[in-house]
Amino acid sequence: MNGASILYTNSGTSKYNVVLTPQDYSDEVNITWTSSNPDVATIDQNGVVTPIKTGKTLIQATVIASYMNGTEKVNSLSTQLTQNVTIIDSDDIFKNS
Repeated sequence: MNGASILYTNSGTSKYNVVLTPQDYSDEVNITWTSSNPDVATIDQNGVVTPIKTGKTLIQATVIASYMNGTEKVNSLSTQLTQNVTIIDSDDIFKNS
């Protein structure tokens, strides 16, 4: 999973992605995104994080991927990926400079 681990309160959104390797496993991919602390940051089902206020949250992607083996669909991957995210107040950066 790639995406920023530090975001700023007024920086807008940030996009997270999951990259599957090898690509054979990506015929059908379902990803469910969650934030452990939606009061600090939310994440939509496209992987877009929106910072809300200062604090910490854990962004989690639950990935289920499958591929076709001939005419049979095979579940090849089921995993959870996590990223700790810290939200910092942008105003605090300039106050301390």
